[in-house]
Amino acid sequence: MAIIAASLPGGTPIPSHAAPDFLRNGEALPFSPDLPALAVRALDRVVNDNNSEWAGLWNEETNNEEFAELREEAFEQVAQLRSVLSGAGQAPTT
Repeated sequence: MAIIAASLPGGTPIPSHAAPDFLRNGEALPFSPDLPALAVRALDRVVNDNNSEWAGLWNEETNNEEFAELREEAFEQVAQLRSVLSGAGQAPTT
């Protein structure tokens, strides 16, 4: 999902050495126009579904302040990713 979002306007570049060469070179990934909407649905399901292991782990009760900060950061990152994906009107052209 991050690669799809990075290829869209407003997406955050992935500067990691582990990122595909085409992304580090500023190129976009060609994909079907319906893929961002499918990615949004997948994110929503992972974040909001009571049966989601990801959500279940992050939503565990804790008194650990460091964990609470990490949880807040994780949900903010997912919200940003969702925002970019949901704002996608069409696939980028290369």
